[in-house]
Amino acid sequence: MHAHLLLFPVTLIASPSTGWFSYMIIHYLQQLHPAVLFFIFQGLLISLAFRLNALLDHLRMFPTSTYLPALTLVLLSGLFSPWCSITPALLSGHLVLWIFSRISDLSQATNPKSALLNNGLLLGVAVLCYHPLILIALAVIPAMAVVKRFRINEYLIMVLGFLLPYYFILAGAFLSDNLPLFFYQLPRFSPGWPIDRPDEFKIISLSLLLLSFIFGLGYWQRFNGRLLMQTRNYWSVLFIFIIFLISLPFLMSKEGLPVLWLLTIPLSAFFSSSFSVPRRLLVPNLFFWLLVVQSVLHNWLFIKK
Repeated sequence: MHAHLLLFPVTLIASPSTGWFSYMIIHYLQQLHPAVLFFIFQGLLISLAFRLNALLDHLRMFPTSTYLPALTLVLLSGLFSPWCSITPALLSGHLVLWIFSRISDLSQATNPKSALLNNGLLLGVAVLCYHPLILIALAVIPAMAVVKRFRINEYLIMVLGFLLPYYFILAGAFLSDNLPLFFYQLPRFSPGWPIDRPDEFKIISLSLLLLSFIFGLGYWQRFNGRLLMQTRNYWSVLFIFIIFLISLPFLMSKEGLPVLWLLTIPLSAFFSSSFSVPRRLLVPNLFFWLLVVQSVLHNWLFIKK
C-alpha cells in the first residue's frame, strides 16, 4: 500500500492552529530521522487497524470473527497522498475508537453519571488535541440517545465534563494575562471546497470511497437483522459518525484531504461487510483489486513526481 515510503521519506502534515497533536508533530516529530518516521507511521497505521478490528470483534458486530476491518482500513489508507503521511488525523484515529468504545459501554455502566462525566472530559481533551474532532463531540449527543435513554440532567453532566479542560485553560490564561492563548485553543471553521483542483486520480479515489460505502451499507443490511438489538445500536452509532464526518472537509476546508482520514474509521466497518457477507466473491474481489490498483498508481505517481 505504501511502497513509495521505501524510497522517499514520510511527510508530516500539520497546521499549528489545529490542536496539540499538530504542535507535537511540528516541534518533536519533525526533527526525527526519516527511518524513525517510517516506523512511526507504520506503527500508527497498523495499531489503529488492529485496534479497530479488536473493538468490532469484541462488540460482536459481525456474525463471525474476522480480520477484514483491519485489512479494509489498510486498503483505504493508500487512496490519497495525505493519508500516507503522519498527520494529526492519523493520531486522532485512536481517540475516535476510544470515544466509540466509551459510548458502547454506556448501556452496561453501573454509574452512568460518572461515565458521562468521564466521556465529556475525554471529548474535551480530544477536541483540544485535534480541533476537527468537534464534530465527533456533536455526534456523540444523538449517538448516546441510540445506545441508552438519558435524562437532560445527565446530558448536562457530560457537557460539564467537556467544558472542564477549557475552564482550566481559561483560568490559566487569565491568571497569566494571556487570554489570546485560550481563544487559540478553540476550533475554527472555514467553510468551502476542500479540493481546489481535483485531478483524475483524486476523482477516482473519491468514487471508490463512495462506492465502497454504498455497497458496504447494502451488504450490511443483509445481516443486520440477525444481530442483537444492542449490536445494531453500535452500528447506528458508527452510521451517525459517518453522517457528521462527511461534512467535516467542507466545514474545515483549510485542512483539506488529511482531515477526511477520520471518515475511514467508521467507513471501514461498513465496507468490511461487502468483503464478508456475499457468498459470491465477484464483488469483493472486484473492490479489492480496484483498491490495490489504485494504490499501485498512487505509488507510481508519487515516485514519478
